[in-house]
This record gives sequence, structure tokens and C-alpha cells, in this order.
Amino acid sequence: MAQKIEVSKLARFLKLNDSRNKNRKIKDISSEISNGLASEIVGEKHIISKNGSKINSYVNAVAFRDESAQIRNLVFSESTTERDVGDIIKQSIEFLFSKNAKNIELVTSKKLEKLFKKINFEKIGEKENQIFMRYKIKKEVQYDLKKQFEDAELMGKVYEKTSEQLRKLKQHP
Repeated sequence: MAQKIEVSKLARFLKLNDSRNKNRKIKDISSEISNGLASEIVGEKHIISKNGSKINSYVNAVAFRDESAQIRNLVFSESTTERDVGDIIKQSIEFLFSKNAKNIELVTSKKLEKLFKKINFEKIGEKENQIFMRYKIKKEVQYDLKKQFEDAELMGKVYEKTSEQLRKLKQHP
């Protein structure tokens, strides 16, 4: 289910909870959220997790033309649970699969390494307190997901056609 992004609210959340944005203006953060990158991106999604009406966590999933992808700007509030992290990463992976991504990379803190390994990310590097991780999509998993999307689309068309035929039958008994 798509979420409507309240850009100003998200920008304030990022300014408060993301050290890279502490010294930036909310207007600049809002502009970045709204515009994103352009020419090489085939899909981008801002994914937000809420606890009630408050933003709890945020990631930006970006798929590129070369079938690579990144999960960026992983920002979590102090009240974010491991389950929240797992859910938002799963949503990111599903979105990136739908955009034909084959390799998904992210940078996160060392303290989240075990959690991401549970989600099948592998560590590919590290620098200071940051680790670089990759999720490689297996061909059979990618095929299964594509098949599921195609099946869902087909079922939608069948439902639409059947509904149309039933309406016609009701009009002309």
C-alpha cells in the first residue's frame, strides 16, 4: 500500500534523527526528498514506518537502470524495534525486486550487522563504525516474484472482465 509522504514532517524527522542532516536547512532536506535523483533512476520509493501518527523509521529505496539498487538513508527513532527495521527493509526489497534490481546495497552501523545478516544481507566491507552490505537476488526468487506480479495483474484483468460481463447480463436478461 502506497503511503502519502508528508515531506515537511519527514524533513523535520530526518533533521532530528539523522546526524548527516543536523546542520542542514529543512527546506533543503525537503527539496531532496521531493526531487531525488533523476536520469539513472528507474524507481524510487520513500518508505515510512509510523507508530500512531509519529514517524518511527524511514528508508529511501532506489533502483537504477543497471539493475543495481540502494537502500539509503536508514533512519530510525529510539523507539524503533528490530521488527520495525525488518518490516521496512522487507518492503524496500519487495519494491526493488519489482524494479528488476539484482543487487541491493546499503550502508549501516556495525551494531545492526547481525540483524541484516538475518535478513540475508552479506557484509562486503567496513569503515570505522559503518558496514557495507549487499543483498543478492537469486534468479529463482526474482522469477517467482515476477511471476507473482504477473499472476496478480492477470487476476485483476480476469476480475475486471468478469465484472463487465456480469453487468451486461444484468442489463440484458
